[in-house]
Amino acid sequence: MSAIEKYQTVLENLSRHRPTDIDALLAKTSDSLPPPATLWRFDLDEDISHIGIRISAPLEAPARLVGKMAALAVEKRIVPIFISWVGNCGLQHFGMHVEHIAGADAAACADYEEHLKRMWNLAIIIEADEIMTAPK
Repeated sequence: MSAIEKYQTVLENLSRHRPTDIDALLAKTSDSLPPPATLWRFDLDEDISHIGIRISAPLEAPARLVGKMAALAVEKRIVPIFISWVGNCGLQHFGMHVEHIAGADAAACADYEEHLKRMWNLAIIIEADEIMTAPK
């Protein structure tokens, strides 16, 4: 499944009520989980850019952010990498890729974010608030 197909599936499964229960879905389709290499495989599509979305405060409407980012992923051929400074932000339940910032102090956390930026080759990191307040 390509990155674009993944985000088309996210949009298809997006619900205001609650995200798809991946464990229940896997239980219906298979007796066991696929091997980790299948679950965590990344498609190295050269014409897809990765962008970072920083979560620096708890989200009031995570499904709205997921919908916006999944639509952008399909339309603009990007892969959103969410960088959470607040712990469990709830986006991973929708199938989004979330990296959690960890460190002893603010400087260590900033260094870790810089490491993620290099690791994912992020073209840019945008605040989630900026996306949420952008015009529809």
